[in-house]
Amino acid sequence: MKTMKKIASLTLVLLLVLSLAVPALAAGETGSITIEGKAGYEYTVYKLFDLESYGSADKVENAPHSYTIATNSPWYTFVTTGAGKDYVTVTDGNADNRSAGYVEWKEGADPAKFAELALDYAKENKIEGVSQTAEGEKNADATVTITGLTLGYYLVDSSMGALCALNTTNPNTTITEKNNVPTIEKEAKETPSIGGTVPYEVIIHAQPGAESYVLHDHMTDSLDFNNDVKAYVRTVAEGGVTTDTEIASTNYTIKTENLTDDCTFEVEFKQDYLDTITTATNIVLKYSATINEEAIVILPNNDATLSYGEGNETNRTEKPEAPTPVYSFDLVKTTSKNVLLAGAVFQLKDSKDEVISLVLVENDVDENNQPIPAYYRPAVAGETGVTSVTTKADSVLTFKGFGEGTYKLHEVTAPEGYNSLKEDVTIVISQDNLAEVNHVEESGEGDNAVPAHYEYISGGVQVINYTGAELPSTGGIGTTLFYIVGGLLIVGAAVLLITKKRVNGEQ
Repeated sequence: MKTMKKIASLTLVLLLVLSLAVPALAAGETGSITIEGKAGYEYTVYKLFDLESYGSADKVENAPHSYTIATNSPWYTFVTTGAGKDYVTVTDGNADNRSAGYVEWKEGADPAKFAELALDYAKENKIEGVSQTAEGEKNADATVTITGLTLGYYLVDSSMGALCALNTTNPNTTITEKNNVPTIEKEAKETPSIGGTVPYEVIIHAQPGAESYVLHDHMTDSLDFNNDVKAYVRTVAEGGVTTDTEIASTNYTIKTENLTDDCTFEVEFKQDYLDTITTATNIVLKYSATINEEAIVILPNNDATLSYGEGNETNRTEKPEAPTPVYSFDLVKTTSKNVLLAGAVFQLKDSKDEVISLVLVENDVDENNQPIPAYYRPAVAGETGVTSVTTKADSVLTFKGFGEGTYKLHEVTAPEGYNSLKEDVTIVISQDNLAEVNHVEESGEGDNAVPAHYEYISGGVQVINYTGAELPSTGGIGTTLFYIVGGLLIVGAAVLLITKKRVNGEQ
């Protein structure tokens, strides 16, 4: 336990009162410590000193107490030659006509620091205490009573990670754990398409007494971690204005290998930093991931947990999730009579009016290994995509892997014989929007014949092209008459010329 134990214990410790001689205890008397704490956590008590005698029960608050420690106590070295000697004095029997082994608190000594050092000493020297776990639903308020304790001065610890108290069994005492369970929140700040970057935020609601905080973040295979974690302390001023102050990177480490579970990465805070947390503090972790092509079949989901306290693998927060869904939609090009049209060339643009590079995916399968009809998705880094797509008469065009937002369809070329669109078609994506089409068999005969075709039913993004009728003729003979008359005139002219030459020859 580190300095944070000092902070937590400041509000909990009842100072040692070592003073005048008082009535002796009854032989074999025992006491208990009741802890008002949290369910699911283990509480351990360590006996530091024996309580030789104490004042009358109706004056416990101010009554004198007399404490001793035997030379064979596991704590004797700690308080006589170890770190504890700066906080208490143990009589050696050579002064003031007092026997050896009496314990006195030094004036001005800090009980919180003493408790911290004592707990470190217990762990280092494997001193055994008496432990009991508070039963009930994890983190719910619960009470645990450890009984059968010989009277003395006890150090009480919690597996939540912060010191509970120093107190005296005389014969019974109750302490209340002031520590709060840390919690976390998680949010995806944007929901981009495949190939886009998702910024994430995790807020750790850290508590005084923080110990062994490790954030475990888990990403699905559809997310590529960008290894860009930074930590901040968030404060909220009047009016709700927030300020994020960066925490020096030396106060935490980021691990992507040799992890304790199947998470993607861990952020482990150094205890020296956690010891500086004296009030409830919001630690904000900011980082990002890139959505890859696996998002077609695997939801780009992200969750996290915080482990904390002693044996922190058993103390875990709830697991908030931050889903980043991507959506699909169908483009359906039709006539005004809902017949699918081929030959229309389109570009898909984003909200910035930039053309999106697309990759055609064929022969893909879903998570159940079932075939998926061909579709277009955004190209990812390193891929060469196409900037336009062409509609077909026998199927819709499916687009997958797009984030929530506004897009535009720009018609580059209209089908032959059809009018071009006057302006781009705006589409808003907030969920899947797929189309239903139906194959219509050939019917009728002669002038009433209807060829086989695909008919639009509903859903998707329908874009209609219109065509004007062929301009009608007048029904006259047109230029034919002029050709006939012209031919006759030419023949007449030729006959006239020949006749004239003959006449001139005869003369």
